[in-house]
Amino acid sequence: MRNRYYTPEEANAVLGEVKEKVLSMRSALRELRGLAAVLRDPREESDDPMRRKGKKRMLSLQKTINGLFDDMTQMGIEIKDLEHGLVDFPALKAGQEVLLCWRLGEESVRYWHTLADGYRGRRSLDDIPDEVWLWSN
Repeated sequence: MRNRYYTPEEANAVLGEVKEKVLSMRSALRELRGLAAVLRDPREESDDPMRRKGKKRMLSLQKTINGLFDDMTQMGIEIKDLEHGLVDFPALKAGQEVLLCWRLGEESVRYWHTLADGYRGRRSLDDIPDEVWLWSN
């Protein structure tokens, strides 16, 4: 069992922070990929000052991504697919571990799925009566 479980309300309360971190990570990852493609070109001089600057920027971007990823991990939040902004919040439903599911572009956390089903098995929180959910930390 995990150390931290979220209720839908708790997940939605931190969603602004989560969204900001996901967007920052995606932006840094895209820039990192672009720099990596440019710096891989063997025709370029390896000691060129611009290449050194690019490599330094790549290290900075990697540090940024790792720091944000660690922040999310400390919050108990799982990044499932950074490119699509897919994030899971561990939760308990009737004593069983499940995941509250959010994807970048959605206004709030409105879905859940079992550990085995994953994103394709998402179900709406609205389809289940509140009394069925036994949320606890």
